Amino acid sequence: LGRSYKEALLKLIEHCLSPDAGGYTPSDFPVAHLNQQELDDILAEID
Repeated sequence: LGRSYKEALLKLIEHCLSPDAGGYTPSDFPVAHLNQQELDDILAEID
């Protein structure tokens, strides 16, 4: 069980460190009351 947990954790860490992982969601900016499309549009403008 411990070995399986360690393997799963290492895969999760590897994924999180990859350049394609991550991104923002509306829950990262609750005060702004944005939906995903609105947030994507704003992020595209500043990129």
